[in-house]
Amino acid sequence: MYKIIKNSYISFAWLYGSFIASWVALHTLFGDQIWWLALINVMTPYLFLPLLPLIIASICYRTSAIYIPVFSVAFTFFALYGQQFPFNRLEFSQVDEPTVSVMSFNIWSGSHSAETAKVMEENGWPDVVAIQELSPSMAAVINQEFGEHYPFRVLSIQNGGLGMGIYSRYPLVELTTQQISEPTWRVQIVKIYTNHKSFILYNVHPEATNIYLYLAHGLSMADAVTASYQSRLVFAHQLITDIAQRNAPVIVAGDFNSTEQSDVYKLLTNHLTDAYRDAGWGFGHTFPAYSASFQEIPPIAKLAEFISEKTISFLPRYYLNSFRLLRLDMILHSQEFSAINSHVSSMHGESDHLPILATLQWVK
Repeated sequence: MYKIIKNSYISFAWLYGSFIASWVALHTLFGDQIWWLALINVMTPYLFLPLLPLIIASICYRTSAIYIPVFSVAFTFFALYGQQFPFNRLEFSQVDEPTVSVMSFNIWSGSHSAETAKVMEENGWPDVVAIQELSPSMAAVINQEFGEHYPFRVLSIQNGGLGMGIYSRYPLVELTTQQISEPTWRVQIVKIYTNHKSFILYNVHPEATNIYLYLAHGLSMADAVTASYQSRLVFAHQLITDIAQRNAPVIVAGDFNSTEQSDVYKLLTNHLTDAYRDAGWGFGHTFPAYSASFQEIPPIAKLAEFISEKTISFLPRYYLNSFRLLRLDMILHSQEFSAINSHVSSMHGESDHLPILATLQWVK
């Protein structure tokens, strides 16, 4: 029996290692160009779930037949995500240079109460807040409840629940977005004047890939998924082109509807730096988040929230009080900044997204 179990582990290890190797090859060659591969790329972290039991098995059985595939998969995982789990980020750095704090928050178009607006207060009133899915009613709530904290703001709420908003402690000037124009993209561009220097802020929310919607309307999955990915890639190209023409420090915040293994992310980070990658800890997943008032997510989520409130955990609370699967919300910046801290908020009001925050320091 022992030999049968051992051989089963060895066989599975090699099959699993071959699968990961095949995915790496396809991902490297084709990226998001094949629709089903693009959907697999979205779930990349979960491809490595069998790794831990295989590591345990390799320790128990101590045979090179398991070591080889397990080491190969482990190397792939750390090549992709090792940067996000360094021990030296468990404590935030102290700096003397001027900083600016930024929050990006998709507040969900169905939010209607001050519970969601209070997320800004609960996160210490960031200097600048970029909001997506801002409805006219929520804009009114934010302005009434917390307007004094953000005297400078630019709102684009003509599209109902798909509106956008930028709230700032510092003076700002709205810039044109005509050069990045497509009906399914939401973009705001402003120039913000801090006490030290000015910078350009982009608040972005490109089209999502909505599989449920495609199924409900009987659309071709291949065509619909491909079109949505292509739309975001075109958006990213236009965004990078516009940034290059600004010749100024830049921060891009928003719900990108793309994960870090996407072609969109690769294109953007060829020109910009991901604040969370540089100064965060963990996977940084922001969607979907549990909320007591959001779409009646099953009671098990409430149990997870109760456990997180009653126990002291090494991990931040947001790892326990939500079922986050994807990192869609990000803050990117140009080389004039360096990130000294970035984290995902545990507070999210009624939204199905958790906010992402970053503190950026001006580079000398």
